[in-house]
Amino acid sequence: MLARLLGYLFLFAAIASLAFDLLAWSTRGSFRLSEVGDLWAKIDRPSLNLVQAVIERHIWPPLWDGLFWVLLQPALVVFLVLGLVFLLLGRGGSGRRDGVFKKS
Repeated sequence: MLARLLGYLFLFAAIASLAFDLLAWSTRGSFRLSEVGDLWAKIDRPSLNLVQAVIERHIWPPLWDGLFWVLLQPALVVFLVLGLVFLLLGRGGSGRRDGVFKKS
């Protein structure tokens, strides 16, 4: 249930990031997909800086390098992939697996 909710939230975030990019296209005149880190910085830069500091100082510094790579990717793609992954994880046990070992 939680995985499906997260999946829908990430899909909504993908649609919202696409809408943001389309609105920016109308003002800039050129289309460009926004990066995750760029959107995060526009929404709340101090929290991005805090996450970086906490990860580098208290968790594991190489983890920030991996997360930084994700922050450089297009938000539409990242949110779409995360949404689909969580929806697949949360699809539950109904379907094919229920009837495999069922006695007739």
